[in-house]
Amino acid sequence: MPTPQETQKFIERTLANYFKAGGVEPIILVCSKPHEQYNMMALQALPENVIPIEVEDLPSIGIDTWFAALVNGATQVMFAASQRMPETIIRVLTAEVAQAQTLLEQLSLNKSTIEILYLESLRQGPPELITQDLGLRLVTCRAISVSVCLPHSMHWLSNTRSIRRSLPCQRGRRLVR
Repeated sequence: MPTPQETQKFIERTLANYFKAGGVEPIILVCSKPHEQYNMMALQALPENVIPIEVEDLPSIGIDTWFAALVNGATQVMFAASQRMPETIIRVLTAEVAQAQTLLEQLSLNKSTIEILYLESLRQGPPELITQDLGLRLVTCRAISVSVCLPHSMHWLSNTRSIRRSLPCQRGRRLVR
């Protein structure tokens, strides 16, 4: 089983290759291996820009990986869940997604940018898909520091010292808007 870091790197490479091939508006759909039949049902009902990422269990990757997918160009991260999954998995995933949605709302972003897709709900119609690019990307860093870029709606924070502080550049990349 890959580590969360390996899964995060895999998602980053997948998105980079998707963009290189001319893809637009990618949506990451995190699927669990034990529920492959549900995953196939979801993919048949969703558009081609939905990219499946298979993991052992849905909560096996954390919020850092979800936000890394958004920073690397995904417009949305969804989890292919089923009401038939073990209650503990649904409970843990629901709690973690709620935390992520709180962060998204505090950043003035649509909370559905990270969402649980209950596959049974596809019978009623397609889910809400977020296709608007967040405008965040990681790019090669030539300087020795990094700037934290905020969505336009949060420009008022740029005057505070804690936000304007430079952070060390990790592995030659920085966040840009």
